[in-house]
Amino acid sequence: MPGKTRSTRIGLVLLIIVALAAIACNMASCGASATPPTATEETPSQGGEPPGDIPTATNTPESSADTGDAGEDGGDGGDETEVEEEEEEEPVDTSECNWDADFVSDVTIPDDTEIAPGATFVKTWRIKNSGCQNWPGSAIMVFDHGDRMGSPDWVAIPAANVGMNADVSVNLTAPTTPGTYQGYFQCQSPDGIRFCQVYVQIVVPEPTPTPTNTPEPTEEAEPESMTIPVTYNNRTGDISTGGCDHSRIRAGIAGAGNAIRGLAAFDLDDLEDTEIVSASLLLNDYDDDDDPFDKIAPLRVEQVEVANSCGPDAMASGDVGDIADIATEGGLSSPVDVTDEVADLIDDSERWFQIRLSFREDDEGSASASMVEWDSISLVVEYFED
Repeated sequence: MPGKTRSTRIGLVLLIIVALAAIACNMASCGASATPPTATEETPSQGGEPPGDIPTATNTPESSADTGDAGEDGGDGGDETEVEEEEEEEPVDTSECNWDADFVSDVTIPDDTEIAPGATFVKTWRIKNSGCQNWPGSAIMVFDHGDRMGSPDWVAIPAANVGMNADVSVNLTAPTTPGTYQGYFQCQSPDGIRFCQVYVQIVVPEPTPTPTNTPEPTEEAEPESMTIPVTYNNRTGDISTGGCDHSRIRAGIAGAGNAIRGLAAFDLDDLEDTEIVSASLLLNDYDDDDDPFDKIAPLRVEQVEVANSCGPDAMASGDVGDIADIATEGGLSSPVDVTDEVADLIDDSERWFQIRLSFREDDEGSASASMVEWDSISLVVEYFED
């Protein structure tokens, strides 16, 4: 029995030793798992690239537990970088896209082209759609400032996609007075946005006289020129059924509906003993109200003999002959040829050249009320001394 008891004690001692060793091992493992990584260990940073010894995310679905841990610890840095890059690529906002154009060339009438007085011409610009809006065909080019030269208020701009060219043309009339003239135009979008300014610049040269109905002068001789203004007297002024006014010259329909006609007289005494080469009536110095040429045109120009603009024959009598019918407002910019009419009066004892201005539809009443008033009317005569 003593031998058996000793063996039993030895066995118990060994068993206790083994149990203590196992407990010590378990305590060491838990401590290691709770220790944070040291500075030398590699850990993923927020938004950075994952280190080489830590696997990146694959297309293999992760468990819900793993997904939760990634959310708490910052997760896979590579995935967050891709998200940030996608957020920076914002779509382009085309609602603020601008209308714009660049001047390319003068297709017709380059700067300082000489145009005869009163001549019509077509100016064409080539422009490029340099904005980021396609031109739909409803954009326009409008007169902006400078010398209008009979320009309409606007002309259409042809449709043109971004980067394409378009040719824009406008019909113009050269002034009758020599000089340099410049008119500015702007493009305008359908919603009223102005862009791209262009201009036209012409030179109206001094007139070169061309003798008519007279013997050809010698090569050394050149005709003289005289500008005769209107003489304001009993032969000149407004006339209407309501009275007369010698201080101004108008034609049209008054607001009350009565017709207004104008008389203008020119004293030709200074042309006695001359040979008339040419004579032109200038009607381009005027103002208009309510578009009479759209309502009661044409404007009739007659030669008359009326001694008193307030007399009973002033409105309709005293006709000598029709000179011209002017159908559009642009026609007022062109000289009216009265060479024959003036030449026939030079030998008269009373050398007065007189005209009457009236619209042919001036009996339309107040619904068509509109008026042209001339600030001045001139007679330009070229002649040779006998």
